[in-house]
Amino acid sequence: MFRQAPAHACRLTQNWFSLRRSYVMPRGVHNSTVLVSSFVIFLSGCGGGGGGGTQPPPPPQPDFTIGLSTSTVSIAQGSSSAPVSVTVNGLNGFSGSVQVTLSGVPAGVTSNPASPFSVSSGQAVAVIIGASPNARRAVHGLRAGCKRRSLSLRSFFLTVQTGVL
Repeated sequence: MFRQAPAHACRLTQNWFSLRRSYVMPRGVHNSTVLVSSFVIFLSGCGGGGGGGTQPPPPPQPDFTIGLSTSTVSIAQGSSSAPVSVTVNGLNGFSGSVQVTLSGVPAGVTSNPASPFSVSSGQAVAVIIGASPNARRAVHGLRAGCKRRSLSLRSFFLTVQTGVL
């Protein structure tokens, strides 16, 4: 009934009138019928109009967030802080543990447990910050995070004040 469209019919340089002319119209078939059916054949033959074949997006990768119970810690030289709770919350099925590192810790300031320390997903670890009697008095910006993921960093401020004599 129809002959197959030539291979060059799918090129963008061809217009729809030349495509219509590439088919032989049988007797008694109206021009608009051939034109519409030619257009449908053209779309399906060139990969258009199918509607199928799209892949759903891949599932999200397991991930985690790190949380801190406070954003500021103040201690006097020669003393230690109240516990700061460090938590790891799993996302998208993450259930492992994370090595949390404290960075920006000045000389004379320590943490217990010592950095890096491990926190399991869904758990909290109480961290106590201590300052030696000769720790520098200032406001220090510290970060708690995982070395392999820079997006999991949480910042907090540590203020070291003059110790009591």
